[in-house]
Amino acid sequence: MKADIKYVIFPEHKIAYCQTPKTGITSITFVLQHFRTDYIESSLKSSYDVHHSKMKEFQDFSGDIKDLEGYFIFAFARNPWDRAVSAWRNKCIDGRYIRPEMARFDFTLGMTFDEFVKNLIKQPRYPIEPHVMEQHYFFMPNGRLLPNYIGRFENLVEDFNYVRKIIEMKTKIILPRLPHLMKSTKKNYREYYTPELIELVRERYQKDIDILGYKF
Repeated sequence: MKADIKYVIFPEHKIAYCQTPKTGITSITFVLQHFRTDYIESSLKSSYDVHHSKMKEFQDFSGDIKDLEGYFIFAFARNPWDRAVSAWRNKCIDGRYIRPEMARFDFTLGMTFDEFVKNLIKQPRYPIEPHVMEQHYFFMPNGRLLPNYIGRFENLVEDFNYVRKIIEMKTKIILPRLPHLMKSTKKNYREYYTPELIELVRERYQKDIDILGYKF
């Protein structure tokens, strides 16, 4: 299995976006659709439309660092404890079936969060399904930190406004403000944790926690 690590690149503008699952990809991709010459504002109205759209200017990054020399590269990160809860709900609770890429690592539909975490820690760190993979693998695909800027999902709107201003200065293209297509009304992630689960997730994502400075 090869890990699904994607850097969406715009060679003409020397801009690249590291897509880290569960960090606002849907909303950010919606905004970046405006780089399309054939963009129609009303064409992308839902998260489904964004995830299943085809963008001519979007290219997957192969992992060769020299391909991105001189690029403005940005990414977003999320608190690992919060991200684990979001991945569990998205993949094991809210769907109608368990996807093969999750099932192959023994995740099951309807499993409790306790079961989810205890199964996760038994699985390989890499490669694994991207929604539960450690975030540093996206930021450092060749062992070197690639993004020039890593925003925080917890401060998504403000941090993306910073990214948007840089992009506008580089391209002279005015981008819209960030929408929120994947709104959640779920309870705070801390409510799902026992002391044991806090430590198990800490152990699993310790490198992310160290690099990004997150706390429970």
